[in-house]
This record gives sequence, structure tokens and C-alpha cells, in this order.
Amino acid sequence: LGDRGGEGGAQNSPWRLRLTMPVRKKNCNCRNSRCLKLYCECFASGLHCERCNCTNCCNNLENAAIRQEAVEATLERNPNAFRPKIAPTAGAEVEAEGVGRHNKGCHCKKSSCLKKYCECFQANIFCSDICRCVECKNFEGSSQYALTAAKIARQPLPPSVAVSPR
Repeated sequence: LGDRGGEGGAQNSPWRLRLTMPVRKKNCNCRNSRCLKLYCECFASGLHCERCNCTNCCNNLENAAIRQEAVEATLERNPNAFRPKIAPTAGAEVEAEGVGRHNKGCHCKKSSCLKKYCECFQANIFCSDICRCVECKNFEGSSQYALTAAKIARQPLPPSVAVSPR
């Protein structure tokens, strides 16, 4: 994998931070960014593009120098650029629901934090005091959260959640 150090690069390196990031779930479809911007899921997670549907990709081993320049430029603008959005809670079980904390918080306006648009909901964690969401229903004890989570999981509702007839 080569030297990824550099001036202060060891602490801020996306490869060092990848240990706490989830495994890539899907391939990117970048068209104009050459996969060198943070909205490329592969680049943001510190991985090279593999079996992706991208066009004119520079996020690969053949373009390592160009990619490294883009990483350094991104880190210069934002030192936290490659850190995971969801940080695990210290001493918590990995598979438990509500484990973790969003580092910046979500900004949901219309979804009430009950759809996959919400980064907290998508990561299966509750919104916290750092979130700037509007009319949030993604909190512990929320009946709306329980209904939505049960619908997504297609599991029966817990007896503590009462459903009104329509």
C-alpha cells in the first residue's frame, strides 16, 4: 500500500481512520469528480474504486500521485474530512441499537428523522443534542420511531407500543 505518511499525515490519514469506518456497501457512480471529492463514497472512506460505475476515475492505484494530492488538499481544507460521521460509543456493544453518536449531528427538516435520509436513523442511532433537526421523532421512547423501525424490520410491534385503529 505504500507510504501514506507525510507532514502530519499519519494522524489525519484516511487509511488510519478507515479502521473505525464501516465496510463499503455499494459502488460509486461518479461522473465529473474523477472520484477525488468527498461525495465519492469510495474516496471518502479511504478506499480505491473497485468494480464501480464511475467515469474517468483517478481513485485507483494507477493514479496514486493524483489521488494523494487530492487527499492532502482535502485535509488542508478540512482536517476532519475523512473521519467517520458516526463514532462508536466507548464500551458499548457493536450490534446494539442506539450505539454510537453522530459527530456533527443531522439537519433533517421534513423527515422527522424517521427515514433513511437521516444519517442518525440510517446508522440506527438516536438523534442527540448536537443534531439540528426539526420536529425530531428519532429519540428513545418515541412511539413514531418504534412504528417506523418495526415497519422497516417487518417485525411485530412490542406490546408497549399502542397502535390506534384507523
